[in-house]
Amino acid sequence: MISHSKPKKSDTDLEEKVKSSFENSRKTYGTRCIKSDLEDQGITVYRRKIGQIMQKYKLISKYTLTAFKPGKSASNKDDLLNIVNQEFSADRPMQKLTTDLTYIRASGK
Repeated sequence: MISHSKPKKSDTDLEEKVKSSFENSRKTYGTRCIKSDLEDQGITVYRRKIGQIMQKYKLISKYTLTAFKPGKSASNKDDLLNIVNQEFSADRPMQKLTTDLTYIRASGK
């Protein structure tokens, strides 16, 4: 007769900690974040083991969706005149200044 051994106490404790870490993250943590969370608690475990526990209890992380971004609006390109017209030589310094505004950091974003 084949008998299956009961899981070790340490495994059941680990399973509970993995489940609680997953629930505390509002079901967003995957194996990497749970591993980091457990390491903060002083528990070292492989990601594969965490993945096995997550599969056993059907813990599937929900991915966070990106915020809604409205479509691109028309640029103000038509409103501006090309005064320099590719003639960058000037009679005196600081007479003609140009810049590229393709990337502007606004509000820390």
